[in-house]
Amino acid sequence: MRIVNRSFSIGFVSLWVSLGLILFSSLTGAQEYPEMSIYEIQSNMQEGTDISIHLGDTLTVTGIVTSRSGLFYAGSNGVSYYMQDEDHDEYGGILVYHPEASSTDPVFEGDKVQIVALVDEYEYNDIHMTELRIVPEIPTQFVGFEDPPDPFGLTCADIDTVNGTLVGEPYEGMLAEFTDITYVGANTYDNWRLECNDGSGTIWVMIRSDSLPDADEFTQTEGVQIESIKGLVYHRFDNYFLLPRYETDITFFGSSPLISGVSHSPEMPTPGDQVTILASIIDPNGEIESATLTYTVDGGGRIEEPMTEGTNNQYSATIPAQPGQSVITYYIYAVDNDGEEGYGPSGAPEETFSYTVSLPAEATVADVQQTTDPGDDNTFPSPLVGELVVVDVIAMTDHVSVSNGFYAFDSQANRDGEWLGLYIYDNGDFDPVVGSQVRLTGLVLEYNGITELDMTISNADMEVVNPGSGDIPPPFTVSAQDIAYDDISGASEQYEGLYVRIQDLTITDLSENDFTVTDDSGGEALINRDRLINQDFEPVIDGTITSIQGFLHYAYGSYQIYLGDVQTVGIEDDETLGIPTTYSLDQNYPNPFNPVTTIQYQLPRAGQTTLKIYNITGQLVKTLVDRKEDAGYKSVPWNGLNDGDQPTSSGIYFYQLKADGETATGKMILMK
Repeated sequence: MRIVNRSFSIGFVSLWVSLGLILFSSLTGAQEYPEMSIYEIQSNMQEGTDISIHLGDTLTVTGIVTSRSGLFYAGSNGVSYYMQDEDHDEYGGILVYHPEASSTDPVFEGDKVQIVALVDEYEYNDIHMTELRIVPEIPTQFVGFEDPPDPFGLTCADIDTVNGTLVGEPYEGMLAEFTDITYVGANTYDNWRLECNDGSGTIWVMIRSDSLPDADEFTQTEGVQIESIKGLVYHRFDNYFLLPRYETDITFFGSSPLISGVSHSPEMPTPGDQVTILASIIDPNGEIESATLTYTVDGGGRIEEPMTEGTNNQYSATIPAQPGQSVITYYIYAVDNDGEEGYGPSGAPEETFSYTVSLPAEATVADVQQTTDPGDDNTFPSPLVGELVVVDVIAMTDHVSVSNGFYAFDSQANRDGEWLGLYIYDNGDFDPVVGSQVRLTGLVLEYNGITELDMTISNADMEVVNPGSGDIPPPFTVSAQDIAYDDISGASEQYEGLYVRIQDLTITDLSENDFTVTDDSGGEALINRDRLINQDFEPVIDGTITSIQGFLHYAYGSYQIYLGDVQTVGIEDDETLGIPTTYSLDQNYPNPFNPVTTIQYQLPRAGQTTLKIYNITGQLVKTLVDRKEDAGYKSVPWNGLNDGDQPTSSGIYFYQLKADGETATGKMILMK
């Protein structure tokens, strides 16, 4: 639910007090917060748990970085790293998380840093990993540089949970090393299982570092002997895991060349495409003398191409363009300075990698969408899954409405209705004008139950056939039963991706992210309110709605209407909302935001209204509203531009509403 600021006596006095407090906080920085060692944070736990007694405290902490920032995934905007005390072994390491990667300097192994951070616990099934969440407003201080700490020598028994669920707690966050161990396999998540040869137990290893090949490509053969493996001790999923940082953290006994991460680009080549073969090739105990790519075309003779070494142990070679429908098989052969040989895949030359040169098939949206086959999970997958197709469509939305793609309508259709809508996933690389007719080349995929055209492949293409005027086909009128959210019969599937309209509705249920409506058909349709942009609307149980129009999507096991830009979708309901009884300014949503946020407010009476944006120094940045407005529920977007239509920088901003002698102020964060 949105956070509503009901106080209208704040005014500019309160605004300047808030600004002063924030500026004072920025200036005083770490001086406000008590200093504490990592050992004190980690070793003092609530009785019978793995939760630090300092949970929720904001502290000043100094440590030496043991893994550089950015090695391990920390969400789409964040960044993480590990650091340790100088003079403690047990309880001396910890995970550090910063929520805004773009606003902090990177750190590297050996950096001695001082941070101000909140002590937090990352929980999973009552298992907790203590972490420090940096306060973004206070910059990291670089104290100096030290030799990176040596890893702490452990045996498997030290973190094997058969010896107790919290046995590894003294080493959580530490840089550790295990020696003389055997690879005994991997689980379904490609986590390694290693067994210590001294009989002390087994450990799990996560191959998750961005500096390592993908786990499924890096998995070894059972019985392979590992001389040493180093990494950070990570506590999650009811186990302690070791997270190696680099390939040099893993040393094998007398191993032949290891070939991993083999791939070809483009993934689905077409006639005229040269194909680059890439692989990571290392020799744990020496050097790679040579690497060779061997390939065949349509089962013909073997052709050899020497591979070229690049950076970070990456080798590459190129296969020339081949005719359509050609089948290419290939493998890689490497020799080290001891004359030992390695193959990728390991069973080569009998086993090989392969790809087929695709001829993009001309298709309509109906060809892509229409099916009677429910599939294994009752999501009615496309009959063209995995095929490269060319489709002619009308762009129904842009990236303001849908950040990772857009919705499209079959421009070749001579009718309205079923099987004619399609979601286009392009990750922002293509952004057609709404209403334009475009010719798309992409890969048909199923993603969590929704059929989509994937435009992120390397040979995807968009040709503008007609730039259009912004007009789009009208929505197709359906009933709530036609698009029932819980349908498993396939009836709703024919409207997936389509611009639809339902009308004469009653709200039957609502939650923070969506609400449910019904009509005379008796069916229930789900409306995704996260996508509600530029709409003066707040649903209530038993409220009535004239009509809703939007795009039918499938997500989280349900069909649901996605709402977006008011120009293409919306809710007609001015009469049923009535007039608010009090002035109110809502918390902007989303917050933090990038690039667009929405500010909603309520006016019980008509009058002169202003809504303005200020930066942290009190300077006017943008005037969003300055006019006489009628009473009602209002909503205004801000796209992060100032009054000169120039982008503003990341940081804290204040939005202030003045109406009929009342004033209210809210705070928001722009993150880039």
